[in-house]
Amino acid sequence: MWRIPLAKTRYGELLAARGGLRPAADLVWQHLDRSVEPWLLVLDNADEPEILRDGSWLRTSPRGTVVVTTRRSAARWWPGAELQHIGVLPREDAARVLQDLAPHRGTQQEADPIAIRILGPDHTVTLGARHNRAWTLYRLGRFDAAERETRLVTEAYLRRFGPDYPITLSARQLLSRTHVARGRLAAGIEIMTDVLARRERSLGADHPFTVAGRELLGDFTSRRGRTGTASS
Repeated sequence: MWRIPLAKTRYGELLAARGGLRPAADLVWQHLDRSVEPWLLVLDNADEPEILRDGSWLRTSPRGTVVVTTRRSAARWWPGAELQHIGVLPREDAARVLQDLAPHRGTQQEADPIAIRILGPDHTVTLGARHNRAWTLYRLGRFDAAERETRLVTEAYLRRFGPDYPITLSARQLLSRTHVARGRLAAGIEIMTDVLARRERSLGADHPFTVAGRELLGDFTSRRGRTGTASS
């Protein structure tokens, strides 16, 4: 934790910032830029990015790093930032968290079903576990089961987070894969086209998720071309 020493701050500056006569962000950044030690500024749970933007809190400095955690991941809110999507916590890790909180109450195997039961079917951790299961089913070639599981997860993500949230788009991308794997190429292309368009709007054309989606859609469309050639 980094604190501004009162000895180095004029009392009038503090009063001005407190009274709204001077932007508080200016006072903080004045001391950050003067720091001789490297620093890390964490702005946690910044789910109203307009407050940070209007208050001029989002700045860059060669002396330190600013980390913002938020559920509002659209690129337009964070110009110039390097966006990193943090996925949901897998069920096994959720069980470990329970063990850390109550280390003498049981094994991880005993904590695993508790994580699901306590959190509920639509909790982020539960959905993350089901999402992982759907991906595993897909990798094992059990495409029908993977599609059923992915549909349920996608519907839950849509209810909780909306259609543009990164994890919702990730689930829909897996759904497109299951369609293609089961021979429904046109349906897979339709879903992936929409996923890619939403990623380009919310994350930007050069974001790694957008690039990966574009490559996958290119693979699907090339298959359609090969199928059409073979049919003719």
